[in-house]
Amino acid sequence: TADAAANAVGLYTSLALAASGNQHVSYLDVTTFDLKYARKSGGVWTLETADGSANIVGYFTSLALDASGNPHVSYYDNTTDDLKYARKSGGVWTLETADGSANSVGYYTSLALDASGNPHVS
Repeated sequence: TADAAANAVGLYTSLALAASGNQHVSYLDVTTFDLKYARKSGGVWTLETADGSANIVGYFTSLALDASGNPHVSYYDNTTDDLKYARKSGGVWTLETADGSANSVGYYTSLALDASGNPHVS
C-alpha cells in the first residue's frame, strides 16, 4: 500500500500514470487532514505532504501530470472553503487559491492540463 497508517487514510483519491507506467496518487490523509501525494518508482512508494497549510485541506482531489512528469492537483480547502491548486516543480510545491469566493467553492474538482501545461479546473 502507498500509505498504510494505523487509521483510515486516503479519501478523495485521484490517480495518474506516468509515461513510464509509474503510479501517482493525490488524496486527503484523514489522519492529518492534509493533501498528500504519493508516487511509485522502482517498486517503492514515496509520500509527500503537498499542502498541510490549513486545518483540513485536500478534499475532492484531481491529479494530472505535465510533460515533465510534475504533479498538478486541484482540490477543496475545507478550512477556507476555497478551490485550491498545487503544483510541484524543481522539488518544491507551489500553492494557489484558484477561487476564493465568499461562498464555498471547489467541491468535486476536475483538472486537465493543456498542451502547454496550463491548468484548467472545473
